[in-house]
Amino acid sequence: MSTNNLSRRDFLSLGSSSSLLLSAVMTGCKNKEITFGIITDLHYADKESTGSRIYRDSGEKLRECIETITPLKPAFLIELGDFIDAADKEAELGFLRNINSIFREFEGGCHHVIGNHDVATFTKDEFVRLIGMRGNYYSFDRDAFHFIVLDANYNRDFSDYNAGNFDWTETYIPPHEQEWLKRDLAHSKRKTAIVFIHQVLHDEGDPHGVKNAVEVRRILEDAGNVAAVFQGHDHSGGYMEINGIHYITLRAAVEGPGLENNSFAVVFLSSDGTMLVEGYKRQESYELKLKRSRE
Repeated sequence: MSTNNLSRRDFLSLGSSSSLLLSAVMTGCKNKEITFGIITDLHYADKESTGSRIYRDSGEKLRECIETITPLKPAFLIELGDFIDAADKEAELGFLRNINSIFREFEGGCHHVIGNHDVATFTKDEFVRLIGMRGNYYSFDRDAFHFIVLDANYNRDFSDYNAGNFDWTETYIPPHEQEWLKRDLAHSKRKTAIVFIHQVLHDEGDPHGVKNAVEVRRILEDAGNVAAVFQGHDHSGGYMEINGIHYITLRAAVEGPGLENNSFAVVFLSSDGTMLVEGYKRQESYELKLKRSRE
């Protein structure tokens, strides 16, 4: 297994100046095919802060993300889970309505990944219905790319996380979802696939990691066209390459007070095999070569 956890280049910080950002990015990505926005771990809640988690600031952080990326005309915006934070069910319903109303201010495709905090009081079916997801895992195509949303919120016995009946350090992708993933990748006619997940797939030994990640990584590698995995959950973020697949963990937006501590990214995918991840505020930036595509 070949790994690389340093293959990146930090960009000059451009703040929220979209015109400068677009010019700089397009200089290095002349054959851009698709752009999308990405944010994770908002943990929105109307409650007092806990340590570095400033729950009430997440609404304005999400709105800043939307206002910043909109001039770039991204095809979609995706959040990678832990959209809300835990409270009683009635309170969480209010949190979900508030933060989702801001999310829907984005005038493009809106996608979600289920995080463990999202099912602290809700069942998965309830969360999927309330948030307007297609399902707890699903896929979609945009332009030349295939996108996959995975759900790792399962217990050791492969039962669903359900209204708090779980240990967040024990997370699995069950056999039935793995079989779906194999079929989905095999049937895709797109050359390149990108995966989104809440928990991390690059390190099964980490408390934030999917415990049967080795099996899942094998599926991604065998498919031959999975180029990158975007993930959250580990609030500090990070990067690793394993067998030609890039694993990008985004920093959590909830960490730290005020907009100066926001964290989100715009991703530019190019037909020349380049992926630029332009990080804002505390999110790092990466320029990566997509090494895997199906001819």
